[in-house]
Amino acid sequence: MVFFLRSPGAFDDDAAIQPYVQSGRAIVLKGDTLDKHSVATAWTTANESRNIDLVLYTVGVLHSLIAPGL
Repeated sequence: MVFFLRSPGAFDDDAAIQPYVQSGRAIVLKGDTLDKHSVATAWTTANESRNIDLVLYTVGVLHSLIAPGL
């Protein structure tokens, strides 16, 4: 399991996630989905550590970033 978060500290006090992080079964990566290099680095890191079966994308984007002027 790989988490790609802008604020990875959000999991620091999460009792449900920490056992997975501490055992190495989960990896927490810091990054920004609006930064192509950050996404590429996260993808490479995730792909090296385990097979990728699913990508769950739950990022909200301002409409003005998708279609400027609307």
